[in-house]
Amino acid sequence: MRTLVFRKTISSAIDQWYWLAYRKAVLQQRKVPPKLKEYILDVRQWYPPIYGWLLSLIPEQVFKNANSITIILSLIRLSLVYCLILCLGANTTTLITFTTLVYISAPILVYYDNQINPRVFGALLVDFLTLCWLGYFEYNNNTVLIPIVV
Repeated sequence: MRTLVFRKTISSAIDQWYWLAYRKAVLQQRKVPPKLKEYILDVRQWYPPIYGWLLSLIPEQVFKNANSITIILSLIRLSLVYCLILCLGANTTTLITFTTLVYISAPILVYYDNQINPRVFGALLVDFLTLCWLGYFEYNNNTVLIPIVV
């Protein structure tokens, strides 16, 4: 279902084009943040430079399957949601099915998760850190605080 909605919103992947242009400029200019002359409203880059720099480290052939990457990242995020449900002790099939349907059909998630942008990675980070907090408070496990501190 999400793949069908994903295909309908693929043409609006404006952020993805921006970040691919950013990546290309970093590789050509060898500096972060690069100057993007085609974006006249972005005289100075206001995004934190780490994400664009990380994109420049990834080989070019990976971006030929950018649509597959976003689907994989979305599946990783859904599995983190599953982990959260299971950690909370709600292991009923009905709840898991309902959560999955809400997740795959939420318009804002479909719109933002259909392109390579920092929001997807930020959401993954928040989901992961939420699980770490839950592990600390629910299971009194101090080792899960390491990713939060780092």
